[in-house]
Amino acid sequence: HIRLLYRDGAAPEENSTGLPGVHWSRSVDELAGRLARDPDKVRVYAGYAGWAPGQLSFELAHGGWRMIQGRAANVFRENTEGLWRRLSDALDGIAI
Repeated sequence: HIRLLYRDGAAPEENSTGLPGVHWSRSVDELAGRLARDPDKVRVYAGYAGWAPGQLSFELAHGGWRMIQGRAANVFRENTEGLWRRLSDALDGIAI
């Protein structure tokens, strides 16, 4: 399974990620076209993660996940070295 995130202010609303101007697709044709036009505005992810019924709610309730406001600049950052640490530090070590 692949999923691509891409920046495009004119993309259809049904493919919105909730971040302004950031959208998603599973289409290989969409991927090829966007890579040919503007590869810096595309991120590709492969794989699958899933949870049993109620598992994610349980993990959230017990502090197993930390959340921070999403930002397109972080998704499309050219140099991601140290990004995880910066985002983690932004929470001041508090699990939400």
